[in-house]
Amino acid sequence: MEAEIPRRYTKEEEKAVAEKYRDDPISGPAKFGDLYKNKMSSVLTALPEFVCTKWHFGRITIIGDAAHKFNPISGQGGNSAIETAAVLATNVAQMVKAQSDGGSPSDADITVAFQKTQETRRDRVANMVEAGHKQQSLSALETPIAEILGTKIAPRMGLEGSLSMFADNILPAERLPMLPMPKRPRFEPFQDELPAKPLGWQKATMAIAAVNFAILLLVAKKGMKIDSELLGWDEKASEFLGHSLRTHYTGLSSVDKMLATLSSCFGHSVFGPDPSHTAQFAYLLSLLAPVLVIWSIEGYRSANKLMPVALLVHTRALNEKPQQHPTRPPPLCLYLS
Repeated sequence: MEAEIPRRYTKEEEKAVAEKYRDDPISGPAKFGDLYKNKMSSVLTALPEFVCTKWHFGRITIIGDAAHKFNPISGQGGNSAIETAAVLATNVAQMVKAQSDGGSPSDADITVAFQKTQETRRDRVANMVEAGHKQQSLSALETPIAEILGTKIAPRMGLEGSLSMFADNILPAERLPMLPMPKRPRFEPFQDELPAKPLGWQKATMAIAAVNFAILLLVAKKGMKIDSELLGWDEKASEFLGHSLRTHYTGLSSVDKMLATLSSCFGHSVFGPDPSHTAQFAYLLSLLAPVLVIWSIEGYRSANKLMPVALLVHTRALNEKPQQHPTRPPPLCLYLS
């Protein structure tokens, strides 16, 4: 770690970082360079992120930042320290209670309690440290994908969508089972209050869903064909009612060919000489209306934000101008006063 994260930075390195990000907007017309120019004091420091592989030795254990260090942007350092302390207190209380003769626990008993604490907490804090790192990457717009998410999609997620991102990390929290849980109204229950633990995004489940969608797509491609004779439509025609058919939509040949085919096919139903085709097409649209309404409602639900049903919402967001753009904080931490 010492080779990757310098322990100290010189004033010259600090000035170089400040110069690199001087034009980043902070609030209104103010930029980062304005803050740095009018500072009283400053220091540039690294932001280490880690989870120790071993938290205890003998009768000594570590918790909090000593065991799991978070990026401060996540705001989970203190919360995780309290949560680890709760798990440690639970295991120590159970260890003491298990001493039937009222004697002191042995070194082996203490090691078991410490190891249970580490096993209970390590995977969770590792995931949260990684989530904090991704949050920093998104806030700093470090990649093109992060820039799209940060400037196009995130500003339109609303309060519910923003809170759900943090709730995913809070709901699996541990508690002290020896103390009564106060009854407070809340929108979502903690995981230990549910009848069963949520499955989450397991790779096997996602793989099965992907295979099912691929099979459905293959069946649709093989079995669903447009009957040009039934519709009275010539698939090789280049004109319709004296007008040239449009052949360019997206620039992707396969997609443009499909859209051109659909436009030519349904053109007869909308503007064709047979009124029965128009009536039948209007009936088809009325049947599709409930599907589109349900699709739109489900696409806006925060629980479906990463599902294919939300593609319509994300596509709309990409075509809109965001009201606010997040700033680009430096990758290191520069304290100003």
